Amino acid sequence: MHILTSASKLCTLLAAVALWALSWSPDLARAQTPAADSGDVAAQRRELRISLAEAMRIAFQNNLDIRIVGFDRSLAQERVTSAKGRFEPFFFIGIPGATGINPFPGGAAFGGGGGFGGFGFSDIQSPASTALAGADTVTSQTGATLFDFQQTLQGGMRYDVTYNVSRTDTNSIFQSLNPSWDNTLAVSIVQPLLNGRGRDAAAVDMLLAQANTVVSEHAFRSQVEAILLQVERAYWQLVFAERDLAVKESSLQLAREQLGRTEVQVEVGLIAPVQTTQAEVQVAARETELIVARNGLEDARDVLRVLLRAEALPNGWDTALEPTDEPRIEAAPVDLQAAIAAAMEKRPEIDQGQAVIEARGVEVRANQSALLPRVDLLAQVSVNGIGGDRQVRQGAFPGQIVDVIPGGYGDAIDQLFSFDFTSWRLGVNVTVPIGNSTAKGNYAQATINQDRARVVLERTKQRVILEVRQAARGVTAAAEAARSAAKTRQLAERQLEIETDRFEVGMSTNFEVLRFQDDLAVVRSGELRAVIEHRLAVAELERATGRLLDKYGIRIRSASERPS
Repeated sequence: MHILTSASKLCTLLAAVALWALSWSPDLARAQTPAADSGDVAAQRRELRISLAEAMRIAFQNNLDIRIVGFDRSLAQERVTSAKGRFEPFFFIGIPGATGINPFPGGAAFGGGGGFGGFGFSDIQSPASTALAGADTVTSQTGATLFDFQQTLQGGMRYDVTYNVSRTDTNSIFQSLNPSWDNTLAVSIVQPLLNGRGRDAAAVDMLLAQANTVVSEHAFRSQVEAILLQVERAYWQLVFAERDLAVKESSLQLAREQLGRTEVQVEVGLIAPVQTTQAEVQVAARETELIVARNGLEDARDVLRVLLRAEALPNGWDTALEPTDEPRIEAAPVDLQAAIAAAMEKRPEIDQGQAVIEARGVEVRANQSALLPRVDLLAQVSVNGIGGDRQVRQGAFPGQIVDVIPGGYGDAIDQLFSFDFTSWRLGVNVTVPIGNSTAKGNYAQATINQDRARVVLERTKQRVILEVRQAARGVTAAAEAARSAAKTRQLAERQLEIETDRFEVGMSTNFEVLRFQDDLAVVRSGELRAVIEHRLAVAELERATGRLLDKYGIRIRSASERPS
């Protein structure tokens, strides 16, 4: 009797298995879930298969954050251009009809020059106050022109080349040349001997701007590395989202298969109908998880699209980015000392800190010069020449004009360059500040800022070493975690396989099979996450050692290399 009962159960079980197999044949499964036309989907989404190296290159060229931080570098370079303007020469010519003062140094340096300069005309009439005026009413018409070329050199010296020419026509009988031409060519220099001497003092603004440009170059590289690290993170997050979606799809398929097995066993009376509800709930839950995973995949694509600048992609925001790189585990151990040495050589923050020290040094040297008295050497050499119509008089004074010897501007020029009438001046101006508190305070502040920059650099080096050590440990730990996760996933797959076999022969429950399916889904996602975390840890180590750009062949051109 017992043998007959066992045989009956076995036949029933075989019938259930046969019914399940028929109901879940590949043809029926395909009929229930028709596949979309892959060509139509590709046409709608315009997939862009992209490697990580390509993503980094596109981001470097198009990323808006990189463009924004690039403006700071450009501004720093333009500040150098502005500072150089102080040492550019300029040419001065008077304006017709206006008067002016010889700007430098014929008047300013030596107190000469007179009150009329520039380029203009005058007509003066004045009553005679003495017999020596030359007429009862003295009239004179004068036209004068001043040409002035000036420049301050980076060493502090200033030079000035002036040429002043005037033509005067008067009725004074004492003027033997009428109309007369008078021209003067002068070369003047002012050279600081103490305060303001040397490039560090005279060109402090330009030197400081140049130093700050170097600082901005290293800051730009640091910011670019941080942004490209975001790109790599976004890329691997997209890989995770795609693989995790596949895990959720596989989990849903397992739940549907379990529902089919459950329905067959309920139909043949092996299990209670309530277990069908249990399986249906699990299918619904996994369908929800699949919806969430699909949404997460699109979110991950959007994040990467933004970093690559979506508008620059082939189909804009509708471009379906498909990563092609496989997340692999790097088994090679990390050489910690070599990694730290590379970071000390390549990290832009360290170069930036050194550049800041140099910039503070410029301020120290400039303010140190300001502590000294102001001693300026002044020198001027000038030549003169005159010409005009010479009036020949005869008889008692003032005599009658009996002849006029023609002359003019050419005579004045000839006499000027004969160097027969040369004048020179030499002097020293001394300014001694009493107290000089401002200069002392500025020098003290500059020294403190330089000392602070040195300490900041030391702190930066410590932080870099800490980052490298942590990143190296992170790579090792992530690799071990990924290997452990792979073993766990293999065991979970084997465990589900065993439990499914037990369910099919009536030795397990639907609840247990579904629980093991859940465990497998979690373990598969965990393994994928562990592999992605390992890739992110490797990327962080590359950034910490300053080799992220080199790894992907990205070279940042300096300001001097950029096209104007």
